[in-house]
Amino acid sequence: MPPVNERIDMLAQDAEEVIELQLDNCNSGGAIADVNISEKFTRLKRLHLCNSNLRKLDKFPALPSLRRLELADNRLDGGLENLLSLPSLKTLNLAGNRIKDLKTLEPLKELEELTTLDLLENPVCTSDSGYPDAIFDLLPQLVYLDETDREGNPMNEDEDEDDGDERELGSDEDLDEYEEDDLDEIVEDENADASELGLLDEEDEGEALFDNLDGEIDADEQIDDDNDDDDDDADSRERSKRTHEDDAADDLGESDGREKRLKSDRSDSNEIGFVDDELDDIEEAPL
Repeated sequence: MPPVNERIDMLAQDAEEVIELQLDNCNSGGAIADVNISEKFTRLKRLHLCNSNLRKLDKFPALPSLRRLELADNRLDGGLENLLSLPSLKTLNLAGNRIKDLKTLEPLKELEELTTLDLLENPVCTSDSGYPDAIFDLLPQLVYLDETDREGNPMNEDEDEDDGDERELGSDEDLDEYEEDDLDEIVEDENADASELGLLDEEDEGEALFDNLDGEIDADEQIDDDNDDDDDDADSRERSKRTHEDDAADDLGESDGREKRLKSDRSDSNEIGFVDDELDDIEEAPL
């Protein structure tokens, strides 16, 4: 197994999440077909295989998202038609290989997104083919060749960063972004918890208010009951007073009756005594 596959196998489990593969200076074994870059790397945008002893591009994997391919300092002399499985390819670096003529580059005309090509240190650069204008004529979609445009102006660094909004999986920037996102989620969770606590507090306050109202109502009812009891006691005392007064009146009436009866008895006794005295006087009178 080519040593380059050792790195690839480490990322195979997360192939769908990998954005960039750095495989420079790893021995490929000579053919891209022997490298375990499968079509599972669906999000792969940048692939680096510089100085990897590549000689053939046969069976290059279909990578629909790939935008940058670095193949500098290998032994490639053709086979560029195998790159047509990369429809999104924008930047291609073939510097330091063995490309000899324009015909070898013709398959690149099919890559409509290709805007940047590097062919420095290839035999085609020193031939009498009219390089570099002939390359611009052959590939009209090109904007930069060997880091300059058709007028010889250097490539803008910002334009070289063709996919600067994407970063290599696991980079420090990704980690920082992850930590920021994680912190935002924690803050949102805490805010949500605080809101829930606030609602709970409001519910508790509402329950306490109802409890207070119930307590006040119970107190009012108790006061009313006490007032009713006081009224009942007052009525009872009034009835008792009246009963005592009636009893006293009755006693007074009976006493008056007895006194009247005594007076009557005395009067009767006096009358009887008077009659007796008269009878005695009649009996004593001489005949």
